[in-house]
Amino acid sequence: MPTMHRNTFKKSERLCSRILMDHLFQGDNRTASSYPIRAVFLPVEEAVHKGVSILISVPKKRFHDAVDRNRVKRQIREAYRKHKHSLAEQMTAREQ
Repeated sequence: MPTMHRNTFKKSERLCSRILMDHLFQGDNRTASSYPIRAVFLPVEEAVHKGVSILISVPKKRFHDAVDRNRVKRQIREAYRKHKHSLAEQMTAREQ
């Protein structure tokens, strides 16, 4: 019987650390893109941060209306919430 996963998006899964945000955007990062979404990620040591954390940012340049930006952020959060377990499995498999 498959294990049941809770599809939640907790505070611990959100990137809130200013230090990690600064490292993320200073150029120590990696990117992956598929129009119109660009993912910027930064692998960090487990001693610093355990697990996967995300920061969602939608540019005003592409989505001029706040309603549209909020909708895109909501859709990204929902997609992450539903598929975070497969992402975590891939991350642990890559580390081994």
